[in-house]
Amino acid sequence: AIPKATGNGGRCVGYTIWVLLLTLMLAGQTIITSMEVMLGEWARADAEEQRTSFWPTLMITLLLSAVVVAIGRSLALFETVLHASRNLHRSMLMGVVMSPSSWLQSQPVGRVLNRFSQDTATIDELFPLTLYDFLQCSLLILAAGVLLFAASWWMLLFLAPA
Repeated sequence: AIPKATGNGGRCVGYTIWVLLLTLMLAGQTIITSMEVMLGEWARADAEEQRTSFWPTLMITLLLSAVVVAIGRSLALFETVLHASRNLHRSMLMGVVMSPSSWLQSQPVGRVLNRFSQDTATIDELFPLTLYDFLQCSLLILAAGVLLFAASWWMLLFLAPA
């Protein structure tokens, strides 16, 4: 059976899913950054306060929540990319099936099949890892900037246009 074309205007996944995914990525980075800040606070506390059970409990709680969010965001990302891949495959198949028969007769079957399989393999294998790395690195850079400006807010003066 020929799959039906997607009726979402050419998008493979809706905006709501991307917003949810970005929220999960941001939540994970926020937890990791808050762990770094709390570790600094723990180091600045006086010796008596450092020995209380509050700090280890807080760090373990943040660590476990970071692990849970990291697993959740990885699963959500790869599920989203899998869904997008399916929709893109349907769209690509519809493009080939609905192309004019004169074009299909002029192209060797091997060339069409080879190109189709290469594009599908690229989407399935490279895109998820590249997207995850891009989002992770972008959020790491954002978190580093936020920590820098939180520690020394006067650095904003150097970024102001002259």
